[in-house]
Amino acid sequence: MDQVTLVDRRIADGQKLVLQLYDDGFDFTAVFWLRAGDNNWWHLYIASKSVNEHGPTAGYRKIQTSLRKLPGITISLSDIKLIEASDPLTRDILKIRKGYTGTTPISFGGVQLGGILVEEALIYPPIPKEKRSSHHLGQRRLKTPVQQILTLSEVLVPLTPQEIHALGQLVAWGISPAQADYWVRKKREMQKEAHTIPAGTVVDAYLTAWWGEKPEDDDNPLLRVKTAEGIEGLTFLKNTEPVDN
Repeated sequence: MDQVTLVDRRIADGQKLVLQLYDDGFDFTAVFWLRAGDNNWWHLYIASKSVNEHGPTAGYRKIQTSLRKLPGITISLSDIKLIEASDPLTRDILKIRKGYTGTTPISFGGVQLGGILVEEALIYPPIPKEKRSSHHLGQRRLKTPVQQILTLSEVLVPLTPQEIHALGQLVAWGISPAQADYWVRKKREMQKEAHTIPAGTVVDAYLTAWWGEKPEDDDNPLLRVKTAEGIEGLTFLKNTEPVDN
């Protein structure tokens, strides 16, 4: 069984489930794929405080409800292992994820975590605690062009045949599969960044990051902007202006 192909096919679906669980209000501490040394199959682990408080049964029911909202997803409840937020495996996963600020999953393997020999694993990055809707600034007009960015779901889309071919070339030169995957997806990101949202475009603006304890401390915070067509980018507040009614 080609384990790498299996995970590539399911990475995007795992991210969809993470976002759906978040939207449904399901409290989770970490979500990660893991293939143990004594098992040839990948499982999607979801660590949640609800298991500590109410046991796993209620949690599995909520996850099943979220899965039903994702038609065509390649993940079923039998692929999922729901564990406690205090589980030793969860604690070790959080140590690896601590301080990570990237938007792509963390891949690694050949280690022992929580008493389990891990052949391969992939950890999804945490979702920011602040809900984006709570920092919606409304519509603003761009004063300067903005580079289009890849959303997390776009980054995690399974590799195309052309990208798989490039990945194979890198591995043939002795580069690790994890590093090869990084550079292939980096190329995808660079190609997307060639597109820009023109100046003058009216966008929905969301306060995304600020320098200080609270948004009011920063007079030029970073905004995530989104066009009516769904194209997204990042820019600073002073590169935008209010839309005249």
